[in-house]
Amino acid sequence: MKIHRCMKVLGLLMPVFFLMAAFSVPAGRPAAQPGQKNLVLIIDASGSMWGQVEGVAKIAIAKEVLIRLLHDLPPGVNVGLVAYGHRRKGDCGDVEELAALGALNRNALMEKINSLNPKGKTPITFSVQMTAEKLKAMEEETTIILVSDGKEPCGGDPCALVRELRQAGVRFIMHVIGFDVSDEEKQQLECMADAGGGMYYSANNAGEFQMAASKVVSEAQPFGFLEVTATKRGAPFRAHVWIHPEGGKNYLVRKDTGKEGPAVFQLLPGVYDVRVEDFSLPDKPTVRLKSVVVESGKTETIDVAF
Repeated sequence: MKIHRCMKVLGLLMPVFFLMAAFSVPAGRPAAQPGQKNLVLIIDASGSMWGQVEGVAKIAIAKEVLIRLLHDLPPGVNVGLVAYGHRRKGDCGDVEELAALGALNRNALMEKINSLNPKGKTPITFSVQMTAEKLKAMEEETTIILVSDGKEPCGGDPCALVRELRQAGVRFIMHVIGFDVSDEEKQQLECMADAGGGMYYSANNAGEFQMAASKVVSEAQPFGFLEVTATKRGAPFRAHVWIHPEGGKNYLVRKDTGKEGPAVFQLLPGVYDVRVEDFSLPDKPTVRLKSVVVESGKTETIDVAF
């Protein structure tokens, strides 16, 4: 069996990522290991999210965009989910942690998002406070993405709170997406992003919301790609490919190569082990590659000849 590995600059494999900014990674072995990236989504499910944009309810657009966002996240990301205004009308305490920060479980998170039914107020300050309480004991930095279609109506000052929390040593960066907001509402949300060391994005329709969500997640999570091709007698064929964290027994993700092209994995920068199996033969010959380095904004290419 012959194995060929090379590095190439990320091209047109994933066109959507041309719309995204990526963090640079110092030369050499990446410091970030799989599973060390934390992301918390805070979702506005207040009654105003039933308002329409281009004939579609804002909550429907938000659900679709956020679910697509979850599909695009690579293995190894820890994700938490918080929502506000979805249970009771007129209640400034209506904030709920729908999913604690933990290993990415796409199906569970999508189910939680789809179940949201906007009802009440927009207690932004309380939602940030509740989220920060969970992060105080964490050493790793967490990216918070807050989506809102309005400003704080419950008397709090979310901008001041974000600034105080960061000054107190809570390790997070906050990005904010203002969805169909007025200039006055934008001012408060923009202040939060600035105080949180992040970026503010305005979205006035579904397309802008999708682009904003993609950009902010890309900035939060620097991606790399691993491209695996399996050939037999010089021709590509279908083989199983498993990606493991370096030295790990449990795999992160599995895909198949095929006649149409390689298996392409979107991964966090880090070091991985790769297992390729020709399952068409009774003895299932397998190639194992150790310490494969994936860097941000680049594609590591592996060719395995059986």
